[in-house]
Amino acid sequence: MIDTFWLISLLISLTGIICYWLLIFNRLANKKTVQPFKDPEPVSVIICARNARIHLERNLEAFLMQSYPEFELILVDDGSNDHTEEWVKSQQAIYPGLTYLRNQKTTKGKKQALCLGIANARYNWIALSDADCRPSSNFWLSTMMSERGPETEIILGYAPYTTKTGWLNRLIRFETLLNALQYLSASETGIPYMGTGRNLIYHKTIFDPQALQAELAYGDDDLLISRKANATNTAICIASDSFVYSGPSNSYETYFKQKWRHYATSNRYSPSIKLYLIVFFACFIAYHISLFGVFIFKSYWIGMGSLLLYWSISWPLFCKQCQIFKEKNLCMYYPVLNLIYLIHLVIQFPFLWIKKRKW
Repeated sequence: MIDTFWLISLLISLTGIICYWLLIFNRLANKKTVQPFKDPEPVSVIICARNARIHLERNLEAFLMQSYPEFELILVDDGSNDHTEEWVKSQQAIYPGLTYLRNQKTTKGKKQALCLGIANARYNWIALSDADCRPSSNFWLSTMMSERGPETEIILGYAPYTTKTGWLNRLIRFETLLNALQYLSASETGIPYMGTGRNLIYHKTIFDPQALQAELAYGDDDLLISRKANATNTAICIASDSFVYSGPSNSYETYFKQKWRHYATSNRYSPSIKLYLIVFFACFIAYHISLFGVFIFKSYWIGMGSLLLYWSISWPLFCKQCQIFKEKNLCMYYPVLNLIYLIHLVIQFPFLWIKKRKW
């Protein structure tokens, strides 16, 4: 007979994870399509780069060719030694809207370079991305700025990774999509808490160097948004023309270190946001562990019944989100990706309490 502990844990965690899918994540599927923007404001696009000439040669033109009435692109060279300066200056003859700045780097991370770029921006609206990123279309800026309303000061975008073969790539894209569902849905709910610096726009007036916490080498986007975003000044953009793609990690070790920086930043979120995230991950992990416990006690009907209920609700909703975010080929792998993601979370769990000392 099934142990009471496992049964209660199974029911509570299953109810919790289904509520997240039905009541929170599903908000994005019902988001209305915006009308084309009116009275476009000029934008300063800022890209901070360090030894990224190869990426710039591949991607910078896609930013410079945006179909937008008035914008500038500021490239902040964050102490490169790969001849970035020579190459960028050769491009200025072709693209007069391209500005080159060289940061005299004295700190780790890119916060110093970001402050330099914003200080030299001509326009009040700041659009951020990275050298290894590429907009999905020439309408990235116009689509993002179309979400601007009378009170909007922040526009959160989606920054997926390009599709490659293999399970590591599927895991990276699955987690990226799931993280986007968390922070974009939270914003739609009225509790914005983060954005990704690969695809983010905000008004210069909200920029606060102190909010960046310069003593930390990471978290330049998360820390600012968590301090300045609220229910009325934050909008999201999930139209496919607004996506900004970047290349995924080629090894799990590299990806693990990248996620470690994000988890280190999440420790500085507000208590309410921590609760929002902890409850989701606790329900996700507890459900699968409880399911394992139920099967150990040979309560196969209860276990299979709960699993079918979980899949019948979350799988179609996940596939709907895959269509919205152009990740359709992840849909068929959903059950397997759940298991891989569970293992991934368990591996990372101890590092939430280990301080990240190096960039």
